[in-house]
Parts: sequence; structure tokens; C-alpha cells
Amino acid sequence: MIQSKIQKLIPFLLIGYIFSFSFLTIFDFPIIGTKVQPPELIFLLIIGVIGVDFLLAKKKLDRFLQLVKKLSKPFSSFSDNLIFPIILYSFTAFLSAFFHNELKVWFEFFGVMYLISLFLIFQLFKDKFSSEKIFKYFIISGIIAATLGILGWILTQFGIETPLSTSKVGYYYMYFGYIGRALAFTMNPNMLMSIVGTSFLLKFSEVVFKERPAKNDWLILFILGLGALLTLSKTLVVLTIGVIFIWMKSQEKKYRAGRQLLCPINQFTKSFILALTLSLVLFYNFGSHIAILNKKTINWDILKERAYTEEQPFYETQNFYFVWTNYVVNKKSGILAGIRNPIFGVGPGGHNVFVAGLKKEGKYPKYFSDYDPHCTYTGAFGELGFLGFLALIFLCMSIFKRVNTLLKVENHPQSFIIVGLAGSFIYFSIEAITTDIMNFRHLWVLLALLASIDVLEKRKKS
Repeated sequence: MIQSKIQKLIPFLLIGYIFSFSFLTIFDFPIIGTKVQPPELIFLLIIGVIGVDFLLAKKKLDRFLQLVKKLSKPFSSFSDNLIFPIILYSFTAFLSAFFHNELKVWFEFFGVMYLISLFLIFQLFKDKFSSEKIFKYFIISGIIAATLGILGWILTQFGIETPLSTSKVGYYYMYFGYIGRALAFTMNPNMLMSIVGTSFLLKFSEVVFKERPAKNDWLILFILGLGALLTLSKTLVVLTIGVIFIWMKSQEKKYRAGRQLLCPINQFTKSFILALTLSLVLFYNFGSHIAILNKKTINWDILKERAYTEEQPFYETQNFYFVWTNYVVNKKSGILAGIRNPIFGVGPGGHNVFVAGLKKEGKYPKYFSDYDPHCTYTGAFGELGFLGFLALIFLCMSIFKRVNTLLKVENHPQSFIIVGLAGSFIYFSIEAITTDIMNFRHLWVLLALLASIDVLEKRKKS
């Protein structure tokens, strides 16, 4: 009886976790600072409940084997397995941490293991927490974050400063000047954009797969879209790419199930949209890595204060300077870290210490903070070495293989979730060029959703 009640707590804690990953700046503890937030506290509660459930089990070995068996059920074959590449990635992180054997490195490694454990927990309790529920509550979490961001932005326009938005007075944003950006309770506007943007893609997929979307569907899309827009994040361009992909897939005949196509796609349209998508990818990368600044209005002191660009242009015309941004500088330092430490890298989270050393060598701007890599790919190479980089690429390939496998299923009842996830992982793969996404809590929740779809659908049919 007690064990049954304890097990019933798990779904509520998982819902709480999904809601909590939009609240990432609530606590500031001694020593660990802002590393531990509401999601981590809820995670510890989940671990505690699982531990009590295991201790109360009469046949503990049988219970353990039952849990192990559950982890293998979502995958039809070894090549379709997400758990193996995830474990391989964690193993390379362990090797790197073991080689360097420093407290900060081990702390970062345990952060990786925490997120992988989160993924596994969602897998273990998929029979109590369906894919539809993950999908639903993920979007609600995005709505909460977007609403807080919108509220903060409105208040800052009236001179009321809150933690929900960057300051309209003290925050300088290149090209836009002094302007507030929606923040909610996240570390920066780009993080809010990632949470709200992926929620938008999931909801957009649901809407375009409906015959007659309800009014509240459009209202939800409006709230999520406005929340994303007010971050003024460069990844709005990436969001557009995700939207285009989802729209294209939703118009395929196998997904329409006899319904009239909203916009029939011919070969010319496909070619045009492909060209548009490639143009957006190039625009995103160009705009992220190169700043084009007007010679008449440029303020080098503010740019140095914000540590956004190098202090000298690499090219200039009569009216404009072309300057490398910190994304280029950090990619260079990440690659250099990998070249100098090719096997094990500089350790998980070791990039900050590495660039502090580069400053002494005069190979990194001294007015820059000791940045994170700001790129998942070069960051993996620099911090985990060549083995870690290969493990990351293998994981990415495994994710897209599974997505592609699901997309090929005819008339899948969860097609709207599958296509929304496909758009979201396209978003993540491009966002990863300028962001360290592997420590994003919402990424691992969506990975759990991706891994669980088939099993949940089979159970639903039965």
C-alpha cells in the first residue's frame, strides 16, 4: 500500500520538473552559486522516491532487473538505440575528468551524469508518464516562461526593473542599442528563447496537423511567439527554419490522411524552400560570427565593455567595419584546447581555465570574461578531446536516425509529436553552433520524449 502511494508521486514530480526548468535563477547558494536550482531540487526528490520504492520492494533483485528491462524497450534494434550513444558520450566525459582529476572538472562531469540520469528516469517511468503528457506539459512550461518574459519586458518599458527582463537603461545590445530583452527566470535571453522556441515548434506542429485548430491554440502560439520575439535572440532565424520544416512535413500526403492539402508542395516550391533554408542558415552564421558596424556610430568602449567583439576590425570598407565576434574567438580557443590536448581535452568545464591561460599568452582578449566554449561542437573537442567529439557526433547521428525512422512511419497517431520533435532537433543542431546545449535540461526532456514514443504508442493500442 505504501509502495503504491510512493510510486504515484513520480508522475507529479516529473510534471514539477518540466515546469521548473523555466526557473533557473531562483537560488544563489554559497560555494556552488547558481548551479543548483528548482529542477535539481525536484530531481533529488525523484531520486529519493525511487530509492524508497526500491527499499520497500520485497524482491529487490527482480525489481532491479525489471528497471533495466524497461530501459531497452523503446528501441527496436541496437542501431536504433539512444541509450548506447548517450552512455558512450558520458564515458568520454568520465575519461576526460579522470585524466585531469580536478574538483571543478568532476563537478561538471556529475552535471553531465545528472542530465543523463534525468533521461533514464523518464524512460523508467514512461508507463506512468506518457509521451502525450510530456508533450503537453512541456508546452505549458514554455507558456509560463513566455508569459513571465513578456510581463518583464512590458514592465521595463515603463521603467520598472525586474529580474524578468534585461534593463532598458543599463543593457546595451549590438545593433539595437539600449533596449530591454525578455528574460523570465533564465540566465540570459537566449536560454529563454530556446525553451520558448522549442515549445512553439511543438505547438505549431500540433496546430498544423489539426483539421480545425481551436481559438486557444492560436492564442498559445501567439503567447509563445511573442515571448520568443521579445528575447530579440538571433535564434529567431533558427526558429523560422524549424517552422518551415514542420510546415513542409505537415503537407505530405501520408500525414494528411485523406484531408485536403492546405498548400500542395511541388518541385519548384521544394527547391525554393530549400534555397531559403540554406540562406537562413548562412545568414545566422554570418550574423553570429561577424559584426558589421557603421564607422560613424561605432562605440568601441561599449563593445569592449560588453565583450562582444574583438577590439580591431579584420576588414573595412569606406563606411563599415567588419569585426569578429566572441563566437569566433571562442571557437578558436576551443579548437586550440583540443589541438593541445587531443585525447582527453582540457576536461569537462575546463575551457574557462584554459582561456585564462591564453590571456597570459596574449592569445585571448583580456577584456573578455573567461567564457564557456559557446559552441557545442568545438566545445566537445576542446573539453573532451577527439574521442568526446566523435561521441557527440555519434549521438547526433543516432538522434537524427531515430527521428528519420519515426518520420517514415505511415499514419502514425503521434505524427504531430514526431514532426514537432524533428523541427526541435533541427533547431538544437543549428543553435549548437553558437551555444553549449548539452547542459540544457529541456533538451534532455525532449530526448526522453523522442526515445519513448514507439513504446507508448504500442501500449496505447493494446
